[in-house]
Amino acid sequence: MMWSEEDRSVVRRFGKPVAAACLVAALLGAAYLWHVRSNPTLSFRSLSVKNADGIQVTTRQVGAVVEKAVSGNFFTADLERVKEAVETLPWVASATVRRVFPDRLIVEVERHKALALYEDGRIVSDRGVLFAANPEEAGESRLPVFYGPEQQVSLMTEAFVRLSDVLAPLSVRITDFQISDRASWSLVFSGDEIPPTQVELGRDDEGLDSVAKRLGDFVKVYDQVRMKLGGPPASVDLRYAKAFAASNPDENLIRAWREKGRDGQTQIPAPIAPGT
Repeated sequence: MMWSEEDRSVVRRFGKPVAAACLVAALLGAAYLWHVRSNPTLSFRSLSVKNADGIQVTTRQVGAVVEKAVSGNFFTADLERVKEAVETLPWVASATVRRVFPDRLIVEVERHKALALYEDGRIVSDRGVLFAANPEEAGESRLPVFYGPEQQVSLMTEAFVRLSDVLAPLSVRITDFQISDRASWSLVFSGDEIPPTQVELGRDDEGLDSVAKRLGDFVKVYDQVRMKLGGPPASVDLRYAKAFAASNPDENLIRAWREKGRDGQTQIPAPIAPGT
């Protein structure tokens, strides 16, 4: 394209003012950004925390980590960084963070729900997540204990929930649950009228449904077994295809359990130990 002398004259006449205007606009933009980033009047002035229970997660805890994580002001703060900081708190499963104009920060937390203790002292959530926190803050007098490989915690969680439902007709709760290194399952259940009873479930080669069925079949005849033995069986072996074995009642254990029911102080050792 050929430029005429007249075109060149127009460019010379307007080029410099346009360039100057662009420079001024850029400088004004930079000044505005600096003003936004450094203006203290745009800082957060209030923090709202949702779903803090005051025990597992407190507003003070969240405020402390937010204060360290927030840099900048309302417009420039990195909310993802704040979110990640809040999620480092022991009982926080997840968090969402948002800002509300002109100066409010809202943090909403989802707390872990404790299901059991893992053998190393960590807590297992109802979603099968291991996390480190104070068990005394769980809100339960005694959490069930899981024993087994860490990679099996998710399976143990699923099985615990399913088998707890199967045992519900006996009005008992599972206190210990184990998957051994050889993939053999066992549990201990107890109730107000039933002392700790160890149950060998065998392997889950055919899946959780098969294990649940074996346990369910035993639950259906538990009262008959108890009557025939003259008391609750001390242990049960469900590893057989079409039968099961039940041991005689442990009179000492029954007596101790009754004493526990009266004074709430007698300690009954858990029948399951890691590696058994």
